Amino acid sequence: EINRTKPFYLIAILFSIIGHILYFIGINKFVILLARAVSGIGLGCSTVVLASIARTTSDQQRTSVISLVMASRQIGLMFGPAFNLFLRKSYFLLFNTFLVDRKSSPGLFMSFLWLICLIIVFIFYNDNATKKRQISESEANIKLSFEDYKKEFLRLEIFILLAITFFTYFNQTSLETMVIPFTELMFGWNELHNSILFCIGGCIIIISYIIIRLLTTKLNDRVILLMGITSIFLGLVIACACLPFAKQLKSVQITSYKSKVYFGFNP
Repeated sequence: EINRTKPFYLIAILFSIIGHILYFIGINKFVILLARAVSGIGLGCSTVVLASIARTTSDQQRTSVISLVMASRQIGLMFGPAFNLFLRKSYFLLFNTFLVDRKSSPGLFMSFLWLICLIIVFIFYNDNATKKRQISESEANIKLSFEDYKKEFLRLEIFILLAITFFTYFNQTSLETMVIPFTELMFGWNELHNSILFCIGGCIIIISYIIIRLLTTKLNDRVILLMGITSIFLGLVIACACLPFAKQLKSVQITSYKSKVYFGFNP
């Protein structure tokens, strides 16, 4: 029997829509916290997507396909902030009740995009597309006891992978949470400057995923994982070494003179 993942995807996307609508309403901080919680439930869909990919791809294809899927998320991170270029100019009333401005418009815009995603998944996604792969796997499946599961998953390698996943996501979410207040405090940046920063960061991440996809044809997963952990470690070392000596800037001025752009920093 085919595992039905489509209903789960639809429910997860529905949570994301509701969460971003709450972001848009944003009556007070408690509504924002509720919006974050509801949207977080929707983001749980990503783990199911990765599990489905792992179940329906071969060992040779798996790393490259997963890297491609993860790169698609970074494309969203790259182009998403660019929408602030016009969203920040929004200022009108929706249904003569809800104010749409630079702070509330992203939530409304994202709920609309998730609605489009819901329609696409409902119409085009088909669980039967994975039928052949799952049937061939089910023929080889053997019923496992609790002791078998314990031997399979309660291993040092599994705990290491879980720890790597935790620290990687912890670092990423910490960066995404703190980068905007940090740049506002240190550089006096606004949403436009931060949008440009995220776009540049997204481009760099896309390049890294392209490199990973190329490396998967030449190196095994263990080596690529070690390279990734090393890069994260070096980044954290640089941050710990440099940030304590960072000085706050009162303003950042961008001026043009004779077709040349000069950046003036006033400490």
